[in-house]
Amino acid sequence: MAPGEATYLTELAHKADDLAATLSDEMQFHSAIIHMCGNSRLASLMDTFCIQALTFDERSRQMVTSGDARVLQRERAGRAHRDVVEKILSGDPEAAESCLKAYIREAKNVLVKALMGLD
Repeated sequence: MAPGEATYLTELAHKADDLAATLSDEMQFHSAIIHMCGNSRLASLMDTFCIQALTFDERSRQMVTSGDARVLQRERAGRAHRDVVEKILSGDPEAAESCLKAYIREAKNVLVKALMGLD
């Protein structure tokens, strides 16, 4: 990592783990990791994805506020992003991958609960 990137990534993780985090906060975190990997093609794909995801953010906000947002807030409480950063900074790519996979599974479960109106 370049000087300052660890601090920047840690700050983004704290912001993304906050209960008040927005989709933009999430995208900044994930985009930063991808850009730091140095793969310009993947970074370009991520940038395109972020633009599309943020475009649809208003619709998702409407879905959450018209449904039961308690599910999303309760599930979001935690330190998933900070755990990923800790594993990256420790130099353990397998542990970082494991954290990311667990985070993705949890996000999928939360989304399914929200879409189905489950508590």
